[in-house]
Amino acid sequence: MDRQSELSIVRAAYAKQVLAAARVASDARLEATLGAIRREDFLGPGPWPIMRWFRDYVTTPDTDPVYLYTDDLVGILPERRINNGQPSWHAHLIHQAAPAAGNPTTWVLLICATRSRLPGALSHECSRHRSSALLLMIFI
Repeated sequence: MDRQSELSIVRAAYAKQVLAAARVASDARLEATLGAIRREDFLGPGPWPIMRWFRDYVTTPDTDPVYLYTDDLVGILPERRINNGQPSWHAHLIHQAAPAAGNPTTWVLLICATRSRLPGALSHECSRHRSSALLLMIFI
């Protein structure tokens, strides 16, 4: 079996695990979507900083994308505690939004830690809601 086939199996298992964690395991469209998305395409080159126990980032041992297929936060700017967001949380929100099949939908996910130094309004919004994340959804 070639490497891409192996990663396809890993992605399919990841999708099932994420949906189970989000308690939306019955959403076949979302499972197919998560299983098809290459997480590594949305992050910088590895090795990647992965948040463990919501405390510290631990760098993956190498650039193998298999390390990205867990329900964990991956640091985008770890020194500012900015990450790509919790996959199961995203799955839950997308499931709740129930986007209709065939409708073009653009999702803009902005994840920000409350202690990050973000520009004006974003910093204010994160603090105001006492949330570790801010989700912006834009439907076209």
